[in-house]
Amino acid sequence: MPKTAFWKLPFAKQNHFIETSIEEFSNQSYENVSVKYISQQIGIAKGTLYKYFENKKDLYLFLVEYAITKKYQTIDRLLQQSSDDELSEVLLQIYTSTARFEVDFPVLSRFLYCVHREHPHHELGNLPQLLKKQACNHYRAILHDQQQKGNVRSDIPLEMLTFLVVQLGWGIRDYFLNNHPSAFIENENSKSKTGTSLREVAHIFASQLTLLVNEGIA
Repeated sequence: MPKTAFWKLPFAKQNHFIETSIEEFSNQSYENVSVKYISQQIGIAKGTLYKYFENKKDLYLFLVEYAITKKYQTIDRLLQQSSDDELSEVLLQIYTSTARFEVDFPVLSRFLYCVHREHPHHELGNLPQLLKKQACNHYRAILHDQQQKGNVRSDIPLEMLTFLVVQLGWGIRDYFLNNHPSAFIENENSKSKTGTSLREVAHIFASQLTLLVNEGIA
């Protein structure tokens, strides 16, 4: 985590530090990222970077926590605005907010995508597995409540249900990469190939995914 000196930086410099570092980690694996290059992009000496973070691992894990927090804030903000009486509504808000995060925060999305694709590392351990467990923990209580209300079949193990919801959510970026790659290189007002705003595309996709999960394919 950041040292005290980092938190003493002006807010604008903190943001520049974070955004520049995330951009670098979004373009290649953890192993191949150069702390020297990050320092140059920020505009500081390599030694100065260590005034703010112990090492590359310390910086990386801070950035992961920063990006994950932003993502859950986006998701929870929408969940708080909706009624939790119906599973379909809960799923719609989970997937809508997840898809919207992909569109509204393309660099953070790309960074987390790279994190999820990291192989087990001698410094980081199996970080993707840890993040998946964290995501399951985030939604387990919500889905447990739905099961208690009778909105989810009681014979479906809660762990399986949670895993399914999380796994499908993680696949949203792959869907956008395959069908709407412009979502990651243009702003939120951009249009898809059909002229539909990417936010609208996100909502349509979330609605279709919710229908699939809620009603099945048969």
